[in-house]
Amino acid sequence: MTGLETLIGALGLSFASGINLYATVLVIGLAQRFEWFSFLPEQLRVLSDPVVLWVAGILYALEFFADKVPFVATVWDGFHTFIRPTGAALLSMGMAEQMGPGAQVAAFLIGGSVALGSHATKAGARAMALTAPEPVTHSLISVAEDVGAIGLTALVFTHPWIAFGVVATLLAVMAFVTPLLFRTLRFLVRSFFGTLGSWFGFEPSAGLAASQPWLERRLEQLRPGSRWEVYRGYVRKAPGLPRFSRAMIAVDASGAVLVRKGWIGTALVELESRSLWRIERRTLCDLLEMQSVRGEDVRVLLTKDWAKAYRERAGVAEPPDGDFAAARA
Repeated sequence: MTGLETLIGALGLSFASGINLYATVLVIGLAQRFEWFSFLPEQLRVLSDPVVLWVAGILYALEFFADKVPFVATVWDGFHTFIRPTGAALLSMGMAEQMGPGAQVAAFLIGGSVALGSHATKAGARAMALTAPEPVTHSLISVAEDVGAIGLTALVFTHPWIAFGVVATLLAVMAFVTPLLFRTLRFLVRSFFGTLGSWFGFEPSAGLAASQPWLERRLEQLRPGSRWEVYRGYVRKAPGLPRFSRAMIAVDASGAVLVRKGWIGTALVELESRSLWRIERRTLCDLLEMQSVRGEDVRVLLTKDWAKAYRERAGVAEPPDGDFAAARA
């Protein structure tokens, strides 16, 4: 490898390590030991040590199973927020060892940053999957991540320029989806506290109007003098609104609207009559299914405290077994 290819390889290893550090280390170590690739950097020869291979193998096995279980995978990712970027930074620094101290420092910083980005994207994507917390989805995502990390590691040492193209594409995708992942993580944090609030009888609407003057102004413009009943939710699907963005459901005697405050102005979706709404219980939240007055599907996630308040105020009976579909039938 030339000096440029070495830095490109360090970039690829960093991205792979942010997804699965133990798989990356294990592949490099086994490749060194069994000479799978024509070129492997001598400075990473330590990874072929039997002790390193056993430790990486055991930790990879633990991650393989933990990564397939909803919620456990999210906790595991949270625990590795420091470990994966640090390991990636050290691998990058090792790759650049023969290029001098300056190149090593640069590789350390860039490698850690890239790994932190890929780790955060992975953690955010897995957290998003918690809105459908069943093991098949998580298992498929986890297997895809493992295959991707192992495949990218192999590409680094066989076709470094192809690996660079893959990483560059993935970084561009990361930049595009990061806002969605941030909104998803915010929703999950709010869901956790919402669940606690529902357990301890917290009234979520207390002080809502006073803390949302923009909402009062917008609703007053819509129907002056009307008395509104307001619920806070997160958009799962709505025309013109970003997924997992925070929005307000406002109901009065004349109808209902979904309102979201953006960077410039507010977006508003007119909703059909509340008598046609449906609510479905989920693990982290409840799903409120509605339609706009134009017939478009609208789905809003209510955290447990807001879902409880909605059911109580709307007079929606809660089945003892939580089977809302059967209760409607």
